[in-house]
Parts: sequence; C-alpha cells; structure tokens
Amino acid sequence: MIETRWGLTTTSLRRQRDLRVLILSENALLLKTLRVILSAEGFHALPASNGFDAIRVAREQHPLVALIDLDRSGRDALALIRSLRRALRTGPLRVIAVTVDREGIDMHALAVDAVVGKPLDLNSLISELIVQMERSLVGQRAEPDEHARVTG
Repeated sequence: MIETRWGLTTTSLRRQRDLRVLILSENALLLKTLRVILSAEGFHALPASNGFDAIRVAREQHPLVALIDLDRSGRDALALIRSLRRALRTGPLRVIAVTVDREGIDMHALAVDAVVGKPLDLNSLISELIVQMERSLVGQRAEPDEHARVTG
C-alpha cells in the first residue's frame, strides 16, 4: 500500500470507488506485468492491447485513469486520447503516459496529465496513479493543467 503526501492510500480511495485503471500497451509482457502488480496493489486493472480494445474497455468499464504506453500504442496518441475521453461521458478521464522519452513529451499537446518514464519505478507509478485518481474523483478537469508533471 502506498500513501501520497495528502495521506491518501489505495485503501482509502477504494472505499470511495472501484479503482479502475485502463492499461494500454501493445507489449504483452508489460501489459501482463502491470495488470498483476496493479491488481496486487488494490487497483482494478483493465488491460487493452490496442486502441480499439481500449475504447471498448473504456465504454464498458469506465476507468478513472488511463495508463498509455506511448512507445507501443500507435502513431496518433492524441486522437486515441481524445477518443478515450469522448467514450467516457460519466466523468473526467485522467491520462498517464508511459514512455522512454519522457523529456521529449509535450504534455499539453498530447493532453496527458502526467508522464512516467521507463524503466518504470513502480512506487512512482503507483503514487502517480493515486494522485490522478484523487483528481478524477474530485472532478478536476481532464485537460492537462498546471499540476501536470513528469515523474520516474
């Protein structure tokens, strides 16, 4: 269990709502690894191996956060992120990009809320998931804001 600087944990957030995280990666090993780890941490991991699956899963499961592997999820990440947000009419979707080139990401142009670098630091990733879930639950806007950040 990880605690944020606000004292939130996966356990305290779980009392409020099912912690659904969409994980999009074409890398089957990364997808499986993240699903297992996040499930063990109390998240409801929703894997998708391509953009079409991600949109279908988002419509059916209504995740709070999408974790998108930009290195393996296709060329037009912005169109995919916009489609995911349109698919979720139930509330804001927070997007965390995962990439090797975390310094080269224009977060505002891609409309992501945070960037986590590879290789993944699992504590940083889980902490960022908790932060983004909290923001989703309190209804902050889904577009990147001044709090958007790069971690890892």
